[in-house]
Amino acid sequence: MKKMIAQTLSVASLLFMTLTQASYAADFTNYNVIDKDTRVRVENTTVKPYQAITFLTMAWDNDGAACTGSVIGPNKVLTAAHCVYDPKKGGLAKSTTLEPGLNAKYQPYSKFISTHVRVPQQYIEKQQSDYDIAIIDVQPSAGASIGKVVKPFELETANDFTGKDFEVAGYPSDKFKVFPGPTMWKDIGVVDRQEGNKAYYTADASHGQSGAPLFDKTTHKLFGVHTSYVKGKNTESNRGTTLTDEIYNWVKQNL
Repeated sequence: MKKMIAQTLSVASLLFMTLTQASYAADFTNYNVIDKDTRVRVENTTVKPYQAITFLTMAWDNDGAACTGSVIGPNKVLTAAHCVYDPKKGGLAKSTTLEPGLNAKYQPYSKFISTHVRVPQQYIEKQQSDYDIAIIDVQPSAGASIGKVVKPFELETANDFTGKDFEVAGYPSDKFKVFPGPTMWKDIGVVDRQEGNKAYYTADASHGQSGAPLFDKTTHKLFGVHTSYVKGKNTESNRGTTLTDEIYNWVKQNL
């Protein structure tokens, strides 16, 4: 069984927002993949479904962060709540920059901006991991909405995704210092178990991939977002928030 050890995201300065290779390298600590790292780079980010996966950079008054998101509507992007809400940084992110399909220095679909995000109240009040999901309201760029420039993900809902074959793709931070800009990487896996709104799996992912879509390998329907690494007494795994009836209804109400 593949397991991953993740370390804490270090403090980022607003210089992070310049999107230079140097700032990427400075803003994130390394992580280790136990056993073989099976992630593969997505070379063509302009084909479905990868075009709908977007690199995110969030800014607070004195801090910043990077994550991954997925376009799910004309002007809506799905990500993890902890990407856009952090009480230690002042609460909700002040602004978010979105670059769908970003491939190192190549920006195929321009850049979008957001100054408004939606986070479940359960996460805002107690940072409950069952509600680690968020929606970003995206402003049009050059008169075009983000969901018209790329094809949004379709959504899939269920209360138990155990046994589901899936793919996870996003922008891992350990690759920032290897390439001249953020690059997209993917891995495949199977949901090992479901607990509440959370799915557990051993597909490889790292910092920067928080908020990355979990989607069906065949239909490409999105059923969750990657959120974190967890270690139990005898097990290690990654996990994500899935579109159970409760979460799916919250998402639909906020589209």
